[in-house]
Amino acid sequence: MKALTTGLLKGGFLKFADKFALLACTAFSLVVFGASLVFLTGCGTTGRITPVAVTHSAIGSVENRKSGTVLVKTFALARKQDPKFGRAIGSVPSAAGPGLNWVFVSSDPLGVGVQTTEFFSEALNAAGYKAIIEAPATAADAKTASAILQGEIREFWLYGGLGGVDGKISVALKLFSPDGNHVLWEKEFATVRKKGMAFASYQTFSNESVKVLSAALDDLLNQAAKEFASEQFYENVRKR
Repeated sequence: MKALTTGLLKGGFLKFADKFALLACTAFSLVVFGASLVFLTGCGTTGRITPVAVTHSAIGSVENRKSGTVLVKTFALARKQDPKFGRAIGSVPSAAGPGLNWVFVSSDPLGVGVQTTEFFSEALNAAGYKAIIEAPATAADAKTASAILQGEIREFWLYGGLGGVDGKISVALKLFSPDGNHVLWEKEFATVRKKGMAFASYQTFSNESVKVLSAALDDLLNQAAKEFASEQFYENVRKR
């Protein structure tokens, strides 16, 4: 009997205990994730979570393109929804029931902060500059930069209800001297795009919401590219 008891403890019972512990940990993680999304969205509970691709169209041609090298540091997330989930980009009431929220998250695992950094680097490139995103692999090239660009993402969110959606993006930029001690230039870029979608199907609402955010992003990046090509910005880049 003692041998049988020992065998059960070492075999089946312990395996059952391990499985139970694993299930308990998984359930706890899901509860924490759901609770965090409630906090993130401001009210209600999560009714649906939809991954969407955050993209933009090609940046339009820029006149009087400039030259120079700018080091770009990863933009900081400063939205009211942060710092819980950097990948979340919107929340609207869900048709699944009262008090339920439909949450949109970026399908990019790097999140909105890194994505927006890359997008504005593309705007610098469109204006003629060589943009170097700060990373261990770019450390050598970073030493050649004439200025440092830093950004703060103040809003990057889809708002709305069953009747439609608003896409709002606001990013504040600062250009620093190469040593990072002096602010040479600063400006905030903001835009809003709206789309009415009363009685739209789930798939239509999801697809159109993505288009709204992409259109807002297009506006913002074209604004930025034109500003980067301005004489004022260029002169500040050259103040090495």
